[in-house]
Amino acid sequence: MKVLRDKKELQLTVTVGELKDEEVVASAPEKGELGMTVQKLTPQIAESLGLEKADGVVVSAVDPGSVADEAGIRRGDRHR
Repeated sequence: MKVLRDKKELQLTVTVGELKDEEVVASAPEKGELGMTVQKLTPQIAESLGLEKADGVVVSAVDPGSVADEAGIRRGDRHR
């Protein structure tokens, strides 16, 4: 997965596989919340972040100690 952090592209390694019923490798709060807020990347937001394109979403907040925080997601990361 590629994310944009501090105007630099960062490659994160993601492994996709079959999850066995008994095996829990990560969990989120029961409501499915990951502890982050995202918003659509508008031309205005893209410009303020120094980005050429307004595609994807940008992380606008990350709750301390949340699943997103533990995964290394930070405010300002762009996800496409």
